[in-house]
Amino acid sequence: MLHDLQRDMAQALLQGTAAQSMDVAGVQPAERLAVHRITVQDSLRQTLAAAYPCLEGVLGAGNFGVLARDFIMDYPPRRAVLAFYGEGLADYLETYRHTAGKPALADLARLEWACLQAGFAQDADAITLPALQTLAPETLLKMGLPLHPATHLLCLAHPVDRYKAGEITWSALARADRHLAILRKEREVAVCVLGPGEAALFTALAEGQGLEAAAERAFARDPAFDLQHFLVKFLPLGAFTFPTDG
Repeated sequence: MLHDLQRDMAQALLQGTAAQSMDVAGVQPAERLAVHRITVQDSLRQTLAAAYPCLEGVLGAGNFGVLARDFIMDYPPRRAVLAFYGEGLADYLETYRHTAGKPALADLARLEWACLQAGFAQDADAITLPALQTLAPETLLKMGLPLHPATHLLCLAHPVDRYKAGEITWSALARADRHLAILRKEREVAVCVLGPGEAALFTALAEGQGLEAAAERAFARDPAFDLQHFLVKFLPLGAFTFPTDG
């Protein structure tokens, strides 16, 4: 059956094995499959390297190649769009035999994946500060501010954003909780470090809470939190879309 042939061919291309002999009309395809296997696996490795350039830099090209090979074998593509291939690599690093016990690598992978997804996220109208000011204060406080599709939140245990920005070396990286917002404005992806109150407000808004309830959560986390300063800071960065009454 065609389905079985496709399954066996995919297994042969990705893993170098097949559940059955793949003779087709008397053709021995082993040599031809070997060529395609190299092409497919190399394309996937390049896709992972493009998604995780900093991770490849830390591991080195050779070690990253071994990681990519094993990840491809364990988690072959499930979608036809290669831009989405590589999701889950951070979780994979936490249990992978060569990287288990090195959580900073997983944090770096999470940051790189979030930046990639922010860049590829769908477009949406970002609400501006002037547009927000047209809403009645009472209405505004009851409504939430939906996160823009490109906005991603991360809670990490290492300041890998500083390494990615070239501020510190990998050997100088030390454990420290880090709350980040990944934003996209005019096609440019930015990584913003969040204070305790900012992180609490972002999280509450991501959960769908109204601005008043979200602000109360931020004040509880940081009594010095300034809501007006938060809005002035993040609205111009395109962090949110327009709220709805629903």
